[in-house]
Amino acid sequence: MSGPELTEPLAVCSRALNRICLCGLATLRENGRTFSRRYNMNMPNPFVHVELNTTDLDQAKAFYGKLFDWTLEDTPMSDGTYTLINVGQGTGGGMMKHPVPGAPSMWLAYVAVDDIHASTEKVKALGGKVILEVQEIPNVGWFSVIMDPTGAPLALFKQKAM
Repeated sequence: MSGPELTEPLAVCSRALNRICLCGLATLRENGRTFSRRYNMNMPNPFVHVELNTTDLDQAKAFYGKLFDWTLEDTPMSDGTYTLINVGQGTGGGMMKHPVPGAPSMWLAYVAVDDIHASTEKVKALGGKVILEVQEIPNVGWFSVIMDPTGAPLALFKQKAM
């Protein structure tokens, strides 16, 4: 017996305990029956950016540029190049040379917060660690990098008012 089959494109937020959390318009086919439903979930603190910190930026750009239909745009930074990832629809991101020498390549997700300073401080109160205190990205906003109590890294982000 097979599980549910998704027959329309959609964003799958999570799948656990035989439950699927769907965003957008979805058609789900299970046991010969078809279910269509529009899901409109306004998620607080959404993921807004994903960033590859890589040991080899040129190799990563070549790989992901051929694997996906992403538009990659290099932007100069004071200490190198930041490659913006435009995915069309959905959460975009960027790539850069890993800022920690010797560290392995990794993807880092960014979550939007209303108050970057308060959210960063709250991490400590909840048993997490602040890896990088609040930093400004000129003309863009502010971010910090945290680690949850299980050791998973995550970035917090506050966009500058437009």
